[in-house]
Amino acid sequence: MEETMISINYLAVLVAAAIEFGLGALWFGPLFGKPWMAAHGWTE
Repeated sequence: MEETMISINYLAVLVAAAIEFGLGALWFGPLFGKPWMAAHGWTE
């Protein structure tokens, strides 16, 4: 049986997670926060 060595670039994973967190904060905040809340029937 052949073993495969997988290497993970932890810096790339950390940067991707930080970018995703920032985009989510923008998306559900100032950009589309109010329409998103209205679609769910929520109020501030």
